[in-house]
Amino acid sequence: MSDVVPINSKNILVGTWRTADGFSDVEVRVAASDDGFDVVVEDSDDGELAEVYDVRWDGHTLRFATHWPTTGRFVKYQLRAVGVDTVGVDYTYSAQEVWVRQKP
Repeated sequence: MSDVVPINSKNILVGTWRTADGFSDVEVRVAASDDGFDVVVEDSDDGELAEVYDVRWDGHTLRFATHWPTTGRFVKYQLRAVGVDTVGVDYTYSAQEVWVRQKP
């Protein structure tokens, strides 16, 4: 049997998060809910909301995936607290390119 990890509004991950360097317009809002965490991901430049799914919490790391409808990009995130007002974020994303045949 796995340990149940309680989540409440005092959890260190609850809050609004943005990059420290300011180079991204993505904003992640994390709230506690009865079922775990509610996550909203928004492009603050144009107001687009990502579709958020597969939200999981193991007691140390919050994991979730997003889909951006306008670009088709998928992003998987992992957030973990590294300080009172700081989270470490790992993410992987899909990308699209156009390739051309090279002439022999």
